[in-house]
Amino acid sequence: MEQGPQTVGQALRFATGIYRSKAFNLRARIAGEPMLRFETRAGRRDPYPVHEQFRARGRLVPTFAGFLATADHALCRELTRSRSFGVHDPVTGITHGQ
Repeated sequence: MEQGPQTVGQALRFATGIYRSKAFNLRARIAGEPMLRFETRAGRRDPYPVHEQFRARGRLVPTFAGFLATADHALCRELTRSRSFGVHDPVTGITHGQ
């Protein structure tokens, strides 16, 4: 069983991916991205202050990664029950919802 990169090109792509990820996290940390606070020991132990930071920014908060986050329970409930949003199964190719 082969493990890890087998060629120099694969090793370079692997290393580049690691450093790209580290650079992204550093830029996000500098920008004050609250999502990263969930990754800290304090954020895992007590996530409620992070949730409050999200709530203070509004119902839908754009993140550094380019998606939207929310800590608003009513909005989460509304979104997860809405037929306006769908889930696409890449294995079957079936999309449930819109």
